[in-house]
Amino acid sequence: MTPARFLLAAIMLTPAVPVEAQDSTRETNALRDMARAQERQARSLERLQVQLKDQATQQDRAQRNAERDARSSRRFDRPEATLRRVP
Repeated sequence: MTPARFLLAAIMLTPAVPVEAQDSTRETNALRDMARAQERQARSLERLQVQLKDQATQQDRAQRNAERDARSSRRFDRPEATLRRVP
């Protein structure tokens, strides 16, 4: 028997993996893929929520600063007529 025929006979005699085991492996891999995709989606959603919160905080801070500056300008930037001495 030639080495090639011996190898072919050995391959043919080895038990094949049952179809059920292959299906089970495929199902397991599919479930893992779905879980990973769901985790990625959850992380993306969390990042988006953080970005929106940061943006709202910046807008709120800008509005509060503008209100403070407006109060400050009313207090310190009085017209010259009010600063004249009365004889």
